[in-house]
Amino acid sequence: LEHDLHFEHRRDGATMIVTTLPLDPSLGERSLDVLLHEMLDAASEARASADSLQVIRTLYEGRAEVGGASAYQAVFEGAALGAEGRSSDRAFLVLVRPSAGYAIGGRSVPMVVLFWLFARQEHFDAHVPELRSLLERTDFREAVER
Repeated sequence: LEHDLHFEHRRDGATMIVTTLPLDPSLGERSLDVLLHEMLDAASEARASADSLQVIRTLYEGRAEVGGASAYQAVFEGAALGAEGRSSDRAFLVLVRPSAGYAIGGRSVPMVVLFWLFARQEHFDAHVPELRSLLERTDFREAVER
């Protein structure tokens, strides 16, 4: 899985990732909470891949808005990322559905943008404001299909 942005903190290893995912047109109207859980289920089943994710417990989840677009957010405990089982203790995921589509082969398909924060529990709270700052500076209102 390629990332649009990938930041890793040089001291504590906390990671923020932004990824744009085109969706199958049949998923274009699926609710964001259902999409988020389907993606997590699929990621945890892919334990052998570099982008696998294991969720032990959901700490929080709920609706949100990011840059004028509908979003759904969740915080997880006990997340292990990657085939090597790199422990991150906590993960914060925000799934955003911009109104603009993703252009593939001259046609537009629905898309979502995922914002991730992975950090060890003792560093997690210090990085949440950084993710929130990125979300506050993101604006999908002027998004155009390319």
